[in-house]
Amino acid sequence: MILADHPGALHVKLDGPLEQRVARAAAEAGIPLAEASRRQAREDRVRAEMSLRLYNWDPRSNDRFDLVVNTGLVGLDAAVELILEALRVLSRRPS
Repeated sequence: MILADHPGALHVKLDGPLEQRVARAAAEAGIPLAEASRRQAREDRVRAEMSLRLYNWDPRSNDRFDLVVNTGLVGLDAAVELILEALRVLSRRPS
């Protein structure tokens, strides 16, 4: 939302199935799945509350994103490539 009107900004949302997001967070943080699940629920809730309060916008909606990448289907390296390709495409668009 901060760069919503900035020309050339690419608004990307990385998302995926909850179970995969929790498993990835647990592995990266070296914590049990139950703890990662609690953190994930809290983080998702806090991000949504903050965005709603500050910007009157729900980040769980995809309507403001140019690109939504399901990292449950697409690995992180492939997600980076998709984002870079989207930037290349946008940079070739007439202003």
